[in-house]
Amino acid sequence: MDPDEQLARMLQEEEDQATAAAMAADEEQQRRTNAGGGGHAKQAHFNGRLESGVLTVTRFEDATAQAAAMRVIPAERLRAEARALVAAAAAHPGAAGSAAVSHPDATLLRLLHWFKHEFFTWCNNPPCHSCGCTDTRSEGGAPPSDEDQAYGATRVEAYRCPVCAATTRFPRYNDAVKLLETRAGRCGEWANAFTLCCRAMGFEARWVMDWTDHVWTECWSEAQGRWLHCDSCEDACDQPLLYEQGWGKKLSYVVAFGKDDVVDVTRRYVVDMADTATRRTECDELWLAGAVCRLTARLRLGEGGVRRRQALSARDAEEGLELGRAGGGSGGGGGQALPGRQTGSLAWRAARGELGPDPAAAPAAA
Repeated sequence: MDPDEQLARMLQEEEDQATAAAMAADEEQQRRTNAGGGGHAKQAHFNGRLESGVLTVTRFEDATAQAAAMRVIPAERLRAEARALVAAAAAHPGAAGSAAVSHPDATLLRLLHWFKHEFFTWCNNPPCHSCGCTDTRSEGGAPPSDEDQAYGATRVEAYRCPVCAATTRFPRYNDAVKLLETRAGRCGEWANAFTLCCRAMGFEARWVMDWTDHVWTECWSEAQGRWLHCDSCEDACDQPLLYEQGWGKKLSYVVAFGKDDVVDVTRRYVVDMADTATRRTECDELWLAGAVCRLTARLRLGEGGVRRRQALSARDAEEGLELGRAGGGSGGGGGQALPGRQTGSLAWRAARGELGPDPAAAPAAA
């Protein structure tokens, strides 16, 4: 056995043992949680959301799902546009708005723009399926059909048409492949479909859940050596403080789910982590740190290749340093003015308090 193979086997055995121990600890923690009450019940609910996030990103790895995404993405056109973007930036070094950009990063920018402006549509309320009227009115929920549930829609909204009185159903699908067909929804649908598109295009991507009700994507930039925030609803890239400083959200927990890891990335998205900590009351902090580590270990079980494991470990360390530096309360945004939320009806955004620092300047519709 050559030295490289011997080292690989040794590392694999160590990782398998560590994962087995982590999974056993996870089971014991779950047993204790189930046996408790009060705060334990909140923690059990939190754990359920973590497990749901892992299940979501696992589905993005399905080869059939990625193939479905590639059938609708104009990949060659986007790569050509990316080459033009790289060339334009190189032709004007130092000019405002023309910082050097790698071809993969430029492709990500073009994918984000295409998804927002050509592919997916925001749905405040669905048009009437009978007469096409766009002024349908919410009538609450409707029971999901077997087909709805087959595509992950456990919740269905019902809308009444004021013209013909027909009822139109709006299933809230969670199946990303189904969403490539419907091409409409709100932030959950957008993030599911866009993250699948990113994986199909070869980007390492995470699905990011904000506990105050928003979802987006992060993509790894090899050129920059860091994760980039990508919000397909807003066509926004690398603006992590958008939600706090632009929309005016009071964040609490932000967790990123990838095929290789689960990470509490809250610090990346807030200015003052000490202030944010006062709103983190859903679970014990030590428990959360242990939970994401155990889930990461589980996702990496059987991860092949010494170099890949070394790369992931180095990435973990670098991200840990980055997050440690963030959220220190010293401001942020690089002096950039960040807008309020752009998508959704004005009334809906106002009700959520996401119009930003200048509500009068908010666009009237998505």
